[in-house]
Amino acid sequence: MLDTLYQLTPPLFALGMLRIDSPSSHSREIYRQDKAFFQLHERRNLYIRAAYMGEFDIELNIGDWLRIPQLQVLVTQLATGIHQVTPVYRGKSFFYGNDTTDLELLQILLEMARRNGIDPVEFAAFEASHIQRLKSSEVTQ
Repeated sequence: MLDTLYQLTPPLFALGMLRIDSPSSHSREIYRQDKAFFQLHERRNLYIRAAYMGEFDIELNIGDWLRIPQLQVLVTQLATGIHQVTPVYRGKSFFYGNDTTDLELLQILLEMARRNGIDPVEFAAFEASHIQRLKSSEVTQ
């Protein structure tokens, strides 16, 4: 039954693809920085930032994490001090400086959705170099 549930309606919380941070449940440093953003920008309820190491890419070692295209997350303030954190895009920040209001951020999210949540050129380059590294390690073994 559990397999069927995961196929029909994947529980995003259980899969680690969505998180709610609150004063009682959070990664202290990440939560502190997200909270500081919303305190500094009182009219904002949304912002996008780069994911921290181990925040969502939990199975990657540091070398792989540094090579893979960067994960961008959407932080949504649901109420004061309560944030939903959702991975939304894998690739460089193509939007930096154009994300100063929630309305601008919505336009950026629409573009991320149009790109299916990934920078295909950057990911193809990563994939090619990853395959090359695997082939090189096979030769040396």
